[in-house]
Amino acid sequence: MADFIHSWLSSTGAFEDVFPEMFAMMAVFGIPIIAILTAHQRKMAQIIHERHNGQQQAVDPRLMAELASLRAEIGRLRDVVNQQVLAHDSTYSGFTPPVVPEQQQEVRG
Repeated sequence: MADFIHSWLSSTGAFEDVFPEMFAMMAVFGIPIIAILTAHQRKMAQIIHERHNGQQQAVDPRLMAELASLRAEIGRLRDVVNQQVLAHDSTYSGFTPPVVPEQQQEVRG
């Protein structure tokens, strides 16, 4: 496309007449646009780096304690489920419905 425009302008002799105006227009509009895009890219990189560094340094101890508590509770629940599965498998050889704890029976009943 650029070759076509260049050949058309040079064949009409208008390229030499229009070049200074085109160059001035590209400089007037192009340089500020490039400066804006560069400044935006710099700001975004700074935000990303600040966010990355902030996540590594600012860890709330209460949040970490709560996370540890939840992990421990999930571990206990996993152990209970595994024990129930093992007890069920060793007791029954056929298919039977699982035993529902008393708390859940009250909610359903």
